[in-house]
Amino acid sequence: VHVIFDGDEGTIGWTSTRRLVHVQFSAGGQTADDVIRLLARTVPETQALVVVTSDRELANSVRPLGANIIDSQQFLDTVNR
Repeated sequence: VHVIFDGDEGTIGWTSTRRLVHVQFSAGGQTADDVIRLLARTVPETQALVVVTSDRELANSVRPLGANIIDSQQFLDTVNR
């Protein structure tokens, strides 16, 4: 699981991995959406890719890369069951 947040000038692409969760902040001049798009391009077609976002532009840009999209609220509803 990769969790990507928008960083700011102070984070400079900070990243941390703990067990199966990888947390990352985008570097200066880069958005979390940019990082997600880059990561999506690296996932082999044979591997499942799920992107949780309510951002229509991001969803439309990663869907052609094979991503399955889950709306943020749908994701929250699922994990809170």
